[in-house]
Amino acid sequence: MISSELVSYKHTMPWCEARIQENTEPLAWLCELAVTKYGGDLKRIVTDFLNSEPFERFNYDLLDRYELGCLFLRHQRREISWATFLREAGSLSDAAESDPDCEWFYERLNRYEDSGFNKSLETTQRAEVLTELSEIIEDVAKDYEPFRLLYQAGDDG
Repeated sequence: MISSELVSYKHTMPWCEARIQENTEPLAWLCELAVTKYGGDLKRIVTDFLNSEPFERFNYDLLDRYELGCLFLRHQRREISWATFLREAGSLSDAAESDPDCEWFYERLNRYEDSGFNKSLETTQRAEVLTELSEIIEDVAKDYEPFRLLYQAGDDG
């Protein structure tokens, strides 16, 4: 979520604060994450933690699809346009050799651009993406919800 920019320090700070308050001896990485703003440092802290002992098996192939789900949520909250979503999803899929492949996204981007960014076509394509990625989008949305709620609570207070 951090590498796709779905979650920023505005999300991680309140999330970390809540985790720290729950523990009498919070982990050092959590305390460091709680005071970090730069996205690259956020990513480094989490990556270092995930790659530290005790080592756990992790399915890295799922990360690519997970990042596609994160991108879709960024579009859904109107942070990025449909064309930007398709372009970034194509680029991500190209580098990762994921399913769907980059051509699937680029084909839709080309049709969308050629249509003059037709709203009806966007709606159709969005439904196709939701069908193709529904499971991972649901997983990302579920994982993102605690961050969103804590972030909103900070905005309300």
